[in-house]
Amino acid sequence: MSPADERSRVPVALCADDYAISAGVDDGILSLAEAGRITAFSCMTASPRWREAAGRIRPLFGKADIGLHFTLTQLSPLGPMPSLAPDGRFPELGTLYVRAVARRLALGEIEAEFVRQIDAFAEAAGRLPDFLDGHHHVHQLPGVRDIVARAWKARVPTGWLRNTATAPVQILSRSVAMPRAALLAMFGSAARRTWRAAGIPTNTDFFGVRNFDEREPYRALMQRYLKGAKPGLLIMCHPGKPEADDTLANIDYVTGARTGEFDYLSGADFPADLEAAGCKLARLSSLAGR
Repeated sequence: MSPADERSRVPVALCADDYAISAGVDDGILSLAEAGRITAFSCMTASPRWREAAGRIRPLFGKADIGLHFTLTQLSPLGPMPSLAPDGRFPELGTLYVRAVARRLALGEIEAEFVRQIDAFAEAAGRLPDFLDGHHHVHQLPGVRDIVARAWKARVPTGWLRNTATAPVQILSRSVAMPRAALLAMFGSAARRTWRAAGIPTNTDFFGVRNFDEREPYRALMQRYLKGAKPGLLIMCHPGKPEADDTLANIDYVTGARTGEFDYLSGADFPADLEAAGCKLARLSSLAGR
């Protein structure tokens, strides 16, 4: 491919979620980042594995964007949260979303936990995160997105935020997990308005939502995500090597699908599909806010 052809390709960011949730997921994400097959990944500092896992990411600073995966489900908080986590465990996803929509979240507790998770990243990694997203996209929920705007700008003034806003016509044309994608697009659009009003950069388009039980191979899903891509697009993924990973199965229902994503992203078909779609991978920091 000539340099002119390379310049004409649309830059797309590919972000892997859930680093530090388990050893198998970590191995998969690091392998892809080192090979340049993803351009960003986000870390769960609420995970009890975080301090152990943090040392492995240092060689990738500057090569990939490394962010915070803000967590309010599945794990345990880093500090006391008597309203949200009275038994020391975050609530189920559905419970959290319902309470957020009903405006029944103890926002002071959540802000304190948000700051704790940022500080845990900085302490173990030796630097601040490049960006923020959320486990189950909790950073976009009503009330939480306002906390994020205020605390993120104060703590990480040069960092940016991921949103899941997607135009309805785009959701219909991709037809991947449409109900879930539509719900997340609604939350993402509201969050994007809040964050832009605060002067915080964010991506301009988003794909990657799936049900994780599709009969189609992951390659077919990725081809849909890449179709008609425009600069500012961020695609979310969940790769890993969890086939022998008991830790992951005890935390998250997404297990086998991670292997399928890893196999595709590490193989020869992915670069071919990028080229066929007229796309190239780029770091999130170069795309946010365009």
